[in-house]
Amino acid sequence: MADTVDLPKPKDEFFEAQVERALRRYRGWLSPTRLAALEATVRDTFENDPVAAALLQAARPRKTFPDTGEADTPGALPKPRKDPVDGER
Repeated sequence: MADTVDLPKPKDEFFEAQVERALRRYRGWLSPTRLAALEATVRDTFENDPVAAALLQAARPRKTFPDTGEADTPGALPKPRKDPVDGER
């Protein structure tokens, strides 16, 4: 059997921040054992519950593209067509 090495996953900073945010109010209030159990529950929920995972994904910041500094060119986009029913845009 070949030896396999499990490399640690790179930390997801957003995920870790959300776990910390969920635990913040309980630090200093719960014992370390209970806090560790709560942290395990929060992590498990964020990773495995489909609704929690979807909400976490929706809250994740989107990547932004750098501003190119180019000015908008007038007339670059076609004018919106008028609605054939009432004639308004």
